[in-house]
Amino acid sequence: MSQQYYRVGVFVDYTNFENCFTKAFGEERVEAEVWKNFNQNLIAFLKNKLLQNTNAQINITGTWIYNKNFGGNGLSNYLNFLDGLQLYIVKDLDKNEVPIEMTCQILTETHRAKMDFCILASNYGGFVPLVNRLQDNYSVKVIQLGFGPSTLQARCWAHIDLVKDLQFGNSNKA
Repeated sequence: MSQQYYRVGVFVDYTNFENCFTKAFGEERVEAEVWKNFNQNLIAFLKNKLLQNTNAQINITGTWIYNKNFGGNGLSNYLNFLDGLQLYIVKDLDKNEVPIEMTCQILTETHRAKMDFCILASNYGGFVPLVNRLQDNYSVKVIQLGFGPSTLQARCWAHIDLVKDLQFGNSNKA
């Protein structure tokens, strides 16, 4: 049996992520310990649970992080654990510009890198039209990465719950 190869783009709406994290845990910043094994756990979950193929090769074509104002402990800690990945940071955007920039970049990467999967770390329902186009027109499977149920989650091919599936934030719980 030949090895399967998947191209995956990761797109993080970090401001939305921080807001959801605060709602889930009652804390404003994400500790470094929380990020320690995040990428390895994410890839393992994708292989084992969603693809059910531990031999699949996952190539992360890039990780794009969108934040309305760069800085803060949580984002700095996250960046420290992304060594070796192709990383793009889009910063100093107005709150309303973040989803537009993310949408443009996701569509660009869909064509450039021929993505098989798009991991979208956001709970923002405004991404539903993008998800519809990616899945219906480009056969890109969108995986929503977030906290709990959302309108976006309902439309995506799969959902990875950061707390239940990746035990994200458990070190922050009292």
